[in-house]
Amino acid sequence: MEYDTAFRPYLAKRIEQIGSADIVVGIPCYNNDATIVNVLTQVSHELAKHYKSARPRTSRPKVSAIFS
Repeated sequence: MEYDTAFRPYLAKRIEQIGSADIVVGIPCYNNDATIVNVLTQVSHELAKHYKSARPRTSRPKVSAIFS
């Protein structure tokens, strides 16, 4: 079955590369490059704090963002 999506092609490809994840967080943003890194960092830290058993980590959380 095929589904329509609002994802841009590069985002759909990146999601396929990731394969699987314990938790997925979507943060819509537009023209806020100056603040989005801080938002992503805080979300990453809070997820690591509150969901310690979601997936073992060997290093600090990695923040990855895709900007258009």
